[in-house]
Amino acid sequence: MTTLDRYIIRTFITSVILWFIVLMSVRVMADLLFNFDEFADTGGDFGERIQWIATYYSCQSVLYFAELGGVIIVAAAVFSLARMNYTNELTAILASGVSLYRVLFPILIGSVIVGGLIFIDREFLIPSISHRLVRTRDNDTIKDFMIPARSDENRTAWYAKMFNPAQGKMVSPRVVLRTADLQPSVTVMAAAGRRPTKSEAERLESDQGWILEGAVARHVGQGSPKVWPNSPTVAQVFTSQSRDKLLEMINQHVNLAVDNDNGVALHGSSRLIVSEPKNGMYDDVIIEKPRFDLWVYERVGDTTSHRYVGTILADRADWHDQAKPGDIEAHWELTNGVLFVPTDLDSRAFVLRQSSSWLDFLALKDVTKLLTFDQAVGAKEAELTMHARMTEPIYNVLLLLLGVPFILPRERNLKTSAGLCMLAVCKHLDMVPSLRAWLPLMVFGPIAALTVDGIKT
Repeated sequence: MTTLDRYIIRTFITSVILWFIVLMSVRVMADLLFNFDEFADTGGDFGERIQWIATYYSCQSVLYFAELGGVIIVAAAVFSLARMNYTNELTAILASGVSLYRVLFPILIGSVIVGGLIFIDREFLIPSISHRLVRTRDNDTIKDFMIPARSDENRTAWYAKMFNPAQGKMVSPRVVLRTADLQPSVTVMAAAGRRPTKSEAERLESDQGWILEGAVARHVGQGSPKVWPNSPTVAQVFTSQSRDKLLEMINQHVNLAVDNDNGVALHGSSRLIVSEPKNGMYDDVIIEKPRFDLWVYERVGDTTSHRYVGTILADRADWHDQAKPGDIEAHWELTNGVLFVPTDLDSRAFVLRQSSSWLDFLALKDVTKLLTFDQAVGAKEAELTMHARMTEPIYNVLLLLLGVPFILPRERNLKTSAGLCMLAVCKHLDMVPSLRAWLPLMVFGPIAALTVDGIKT
């Protein structure tokens, strides 16, 4: 790297820092002036309000940088070249036989570096504090809200009458498991939902899901090869296995896990206790700390597969026979039972999706993952976000190349250059998402190349 390269890069980086401070200050002050009344409603004394304003904008500045990054790059490049032109440095460079392309190259390198910082901001910083970015200006905590319809990566839809983000609790949750063609398969209704405790997570070997209290699972699918004869609940788990069959399996040390007719499996971590026989009869068959895994049969095309529903945990399970015809069928009577339903949706995800722009707060890998399953949001918006993320670094360089004609040509056409820069950011047309993201590049990329090629050096 020559002395000239170091000088140009240093000038460009200085301009980037200057424009960063100016544009960020303008952005923050404009938002504060237009929304000061909302901050005034937060309550507390003057010091607490100032502290909340500082906290709010310190988080929002990460988002503002991603939004203004392209403008900062173009403004810094134009400012650097304008300053060099004003001080006749460009004239001296040309007189020494150095091409203006040689002057432009270090600025392109600097813009790529700044573009890398914007990428890091988008992919790492913003997702890490996304739950803070959705807070309102008048409150530093998220208020209770209803969960209308949120779909996870298992195509399961989640509803709740009310959700408390601070405590991580749901009121009257409803979970609908859907097939590959998004038809309902199983519905789970419960009185309340919460996150697993540490001990429950250890028993489940996972904390990626929700514990539902007072839950009842019902099969609602059509055309399934087999259904539950009786709906399992957190109070009762039905099985077609008789007492004699259970005792036979116990004596033979056969796993009690599989009951294909009822879609229930007793996990090996459960501890089975059989009372001492009286007159050759066993009075009690008890399980301590039982764990029942539930599943249904799901038909996909011509094949049938198991679909895991969830896991019932309890402190104790007592076996009850069917005493006589017409009585309730044989079942396990549960004590303090709860149902665990796995999902990738946690409290933070529910809070994040309250925002209309929540897709902008996700990393590219998470946005891409949304396209592989239904998310109860427009797939069109997710596809557009994915393509926009991939084209954003290229757009920053394209805008820079379109802005160069402001300064470098000896015969400047400012109106033409300004018009091209404005058109290059007009991406929000009503068309196919991928075309909306890539069409401006295909149109203005060649124009930028011709514009740069027309620079007289």
